[in-house]
Amino acid sequence: MDTIILDENSKDGSQLPLMWKDHVQNVRISVLESGTMRSSGGKASMTETPELMCRTLSTLKELEKEPKYARGFWTQLKLLYVRSARQQRGQRLTRVALILTFSWTLFTSLCWGYIPDTTSYTHSRSSLIFFLLIAQSNAVVTSSLVIFTSERHLLSRERAKKLYSVLPYFMAMTASDMMNHLRCYLLLDM
Repeated sequence: MDTIILDENSKDGSQLPLMWKDHVQNVRISVLESGTMRSSGGKASMTETPELMCRTLSTLKELEKEPKYARGFWTQLKLLYVRSARQQRGQRLTRVALILTFSWTLFTSLCWGYIPDTTSYTHSRSSLIFFLLIAQSNAVVTSSLVIFTSERHLLSRERAKKLYSVLPYFMAMTASDMMNHLRCYLLLDM
């Protein structure tokens, strides 16, 4: 690694890519002189061009000029949200989820109806609303954690290909999971 850093900081510019280019040219000349090219299985025909088999390496300065990701933050967020919403569509709207949502709605409506409708119980009603909001938020976060752990390998592979960054991925997955989780409650309210 020290050789690469010294080469990048030299006054003449980096020399290692030029050495690699000279090596590639020497290989091409030797291939053309011998009339054969080596591949994994032995000799290859002359119809294959050596230019296609060799590539040049970029310098660090050239790599720093390129953008890190091909798309912007909002485009990544939109595409990941649409993808995760389509993937999770069938996971949330199931019979078990509908029964659980119906029983939760029944429980909360009974609690709400049990509290007398007077001004002295205003604090109790606001406490119940607070409890419902916290419970819904925790349910979304808890269900999101299961999804994130199951898609960890996919995230690693797509991040290695520089398709998107982590922030849009987590924001899109959380928003999509939240909407899919709350969709059952919205269906019962109609």
